[in-house]
Amino acid sequence: MKRELRRSAPYALLAGMMLVACGAPEEGGLAPSEDVGTKGSAICSGSSVSALSLGGFSSWGGEAAGSGSWTVTYPANGIHVDYYIDGTLRGSSDIQGDANRSGTWNFSYSPVNCGSHSFQAKAYPITINSTGTIDRCPTSGTKTVTTSFSQSCPTASISCSRPVNTHILNCQGTGSGGSGGPYTYHWQVYAQPYNEPSYYSSWYPSSSSTTSITCPYHNWDPPYDLGRISLKVSDSSGLMSGVVTGEAFPCIAGIL
Repeated sequence: MKRELRRSAPYALLAGMMLVACGAPEEGGLAPSEDVGTKGSAICSGSSVSALSLGGFSSWGGEAAGSGSWTVTYPANGIHVDYYIDGTLRGSSDIQGDANRSGTWNFSYSPVNCGSHSFQAKAYPITINSTGTIDRCPTSGTKTVTTSFSQSCPTASISCSRPVNTHILNCQGTGSGGSGGPYTYHWQVYAQPYNEPSYYSSWYPSSSSTTSITCPYHNWDPPYDLGRISLKVSDSSGLMSGVVTGEAFPCIAGIL
C-alpha cells in the first residue's frame, strides 16, 4: 500500500502541472484580442467626419494647391485625408484636431499639365492617442469634396517673311499667357530640298523672339526647294505652349 502511494504522487503532481501549463496561457491569449477588437469597434462606431469643406483650389505655374476645414465627432480627434487629381492619388495626410475636434487641411502638387483637371479630397476619422498611436476608421462617417480647376499655359504665334531678292527666311515669334514672361523661344527648322528627303532640325532654345535661316536651295526650276520654321514658347515657370508653324517659302531668290 505504501508503494502505491509513492507511485501515485508523481502522477498527481504531473496532472497539476499540465493543468497550469495548458490552461493559463489559453485564457491569457484571448484577453488582448478581445480588448483590441472591442476598443476599435467602440472608437469607430462613434466616430465620423461631420464636416469637410473646400476653401479654394487653383493651379499656377504648374503647381496646384488648395485648402479647407474639417470637424470630427467624439471619440475621434483627427482626420485622414487622401488627395486625388484626375482620379490619381497624389498625396495623403493625418491631421490632429484642436480642442473642438476641428482643424484645417492644405495640399499642393506639381507638376500639373495644361488644361482642365479634377480634384477630390476623401476623409475619414482617426483617433491619435498620447503616444502617437493612430486608430483608423476608414469606413466610418467618411466625407468627400470635389472641384474642377484648370492650368493656364502660354501660347505662341509666328510670322515669317522672305525678302524677294534673297533666300534668307526671317521669322518673328511672340509668347503670351501662362505665368508670363520672360518667355523662352524654341525654334525648329524644316527643309524640303527638291528630290531629296526632307528633314527637321532639333529644337533650339533662345531668348530672342526672332530668328533667320539661309534657306537651302538646289533646284533653280520648279519644283523649288522649300524652307519653313516652327516655334513653341515656355513661360517663366517652364510650362510649354503648343507648336505653331510659319508659312513655307521657296528657296530661290526672286521667287515668292
